[in-house]
Amino acid sequence: MKILMFGRGVIATVYGWALRQAGHDVEFYVRPGRAVTYGDAVDLDLVDTRRRVWGRRVVEKWPVRYREALEPDHDFDLIVLSVPHHRLAEATAFLSPRVGQATLLVFGNVWTEP
Repeated sequence: MKILMFGRGVIATVYGWALRQAGHDVEFYVRPGRAVTYGDAVDLDLVDTRRRVWGRRVVEKWPVRYREALEPDHDFDLIVLSVPHHRLAEATAFLSPRVGQATLLVFGNVWTEP
């Protein structure tokens, strides 16, 4: 599955890593100019508890791919929207004409009906 993580915060990064570990093709959408700031890899230091109760410590440099544009005719199967609640309206306004055929999954603390 081809997945776009919309945002590059902690939640999007950890889920993006886990989805990549599961064999999916993962990219991150970031605002124009941010890809250079973030660099081409993420330094991970986490405990993966998906398979063991006590988990497995993961310390690695994970190479990531960024995109700073999203056309409506993209080929993503899933877009995971992970932004702070106060940026949700702005993010959904941006994504509305660009979702295309993708399924949109919203991660976040949304306390009111969007």
